[in-house]
Amino acid sequence: MNKVIGTTLSELLNTEVNPCPAPSRHIDGHIDEQDEARTDDRIDQWFQEGVSELKKDNFIQAAVKLGAVVLLVPDHVKAINNLAVAYYNLGEKEECITILRQLLELEPENSIARKNLQALLGS
Repeated sequence: MNKVIGTTLSELLNTEVNPCPAPSRHIDGHIDEQDEARTDDRIDQWFQEGVSELKKDNFIQAAVKLGAVVLLVPDHVKAINNLAVAYYNLGEKEECITILRQLLELEPENSIARKNLQALLGS
């Protein structure tokens, strides 16, 4: 019997009943700054946890947390880069290539992503 270890993306997104609610919009259309700040704090927390998991070689956990960040903030360049590292270390070369290409679309001058992509395509 296979047992799942760690936190799934679904579990991560459903922690604390409503961990990352959409910022409240008032009748006049403006967003509640406190809600937006809490959402930003949660995203920053997941990013930091993802980087921490990478440093501990917990690549699945890193991919889950960094993937959640990228899902919520698709242009979070640092999270995308670290997500590519996690997938590379999981042996997911094709997914890593896809992620690096996504990163280069957002930031074409990113020499590290370009170098890493070239190395992967050459191997």
